[in-house]
Amino acid sequence: MKRTNLLILIILLILIIPASIFAQIVGKVVEKQGRVDVFKNGSNFAVPVHIGDPVFVGDIFRAKTRGFAKIEFTNKNILKIFQRSKVKIDSYMISGKSSETTVNLYRGKVQAKTAKHLIKKIGYLIEKNKFEVHTPTAVAGVKGTNFIVFHFGNITGVLFLEGHGYAYNPKLPDKVVPMKAGQITFISNPGEPPTQPRKATKSEMQTLVKAAKKSSEEGSATSGEKVAKNEQGNQGNKAGENKKGEESG
Repeated sequence: MKRTNLLILIILLILIIPASIFAQIVGKVVEKQGRVDVFKNGSNFAVPVHIGDPVFVGDIFRAKTRGFAKIEFTNKNILKIFQRSKVKIDSYMISGKSSETTVNLYRGKVQAKTAKHLIKKIGYLIEKNKFEVHTPTAVAGVKGTNFIVFHFGNITGVLFLEGHGYAYNPKLPDKVVPMKAGQITFISNPGEPPTQPRKATKSEMQTLVKAAKKSSEEGSATSGEKVAKNEQGNQGNKAGENKKGEESG
């Protein structure tokens, strides 16, 4: 009888105690400005984020207008979440010399930065050390130190600031484009691969990089959305020019 009661008590405790108690902490919030909240343990209710809060796999962060959050993972990798963004910590794993971090960007803009002490490790164990950002239409992975990913509407943009990496459409995993510092690429169609990486324009660098620095201090600027809309306009103009060329031909 006592053994049965003890078993019932254990089951009740498992059901009552939040899952986060048993989960492994993968990082913490080290900076936060404006309104930022998080969905934990699959909950439908978001709670406000505070500096020092632990971060777990499965957490979904939302930075509202003029909101900003900076997460430092236990391996010292950094993830910056800018305003009007929604991001999920999908996976995090460290095992020996292997390290893997995956975040899912539903909308908005993030900046991912690899810890300096991992750069040498990444150099000779590239397949075992990954830091990826996924969006509905793209996967961007780092083989260096610093990159920005933004997703608005149907457009995903990837800008590498330092080091090198790769980008591809998850529906076309065999069409991977390598990228290096200073290059930008876009995926604007769910059924197309990334555009050929090109050198980011001065305007794009200023809009994205300067806004990122400003956001980390003041939580402002919808820079990713501006660049995405500009690219959408450029692609529309090119399509129109191609159509005119076909008609005149």
